[in-house]
Amino acid sequence: MERNAQRVLFEIDLCRSRYGDECVWWPEDLSWVMVNDFPIPPGYNRPSTNCLVVIPEGYGYGVGLEEFYVDAGLRYSKDGKWVEIPHVFDDPSHFGNKYAGKGWRWLCIHPSWTPDDNILTFLAQVYIFLDNPFSEL
Repeated sequence: MERNAQRVLFEIDLCRSRYGDECVWWPEDLSWVMVNDFPIPPGYNRPSTNCLVVIPEGYGYGVGLEEFYVDAGLRYSKDGKWVEIPHVFDDPSHFGNKYAGKGWRWLCIHPSWTPDDNILTFLAQVYIFLDNPFSEL
């Protein structure tokens, strides 16, 4: 099953209007969208991260977004100590993490998804998770 290209391109335009043309990238096959300098909440070792949203086959035809990647160097401070962010994986064998070892860490959060959601609402859920990574969405 293919992706709904018209929907994906519309949502990419939403991302471009929110994050800027120079910060949003995607391949011709629309298999992912990358946002450079995605702002993240305080408490991390940097104010933003590059992020990659995988657009699965069937997206726009009932399949929602789930795979999300952040910079490999992203770290979180809790009680004054750098700690691992829960649900973040580096191991390429972990659930098929094909981007590990290529500068990405997989963020496994399983957000809620409705037909009205889109890439921007998905990124908003990611931000909420990153704001308090030790709670569940």
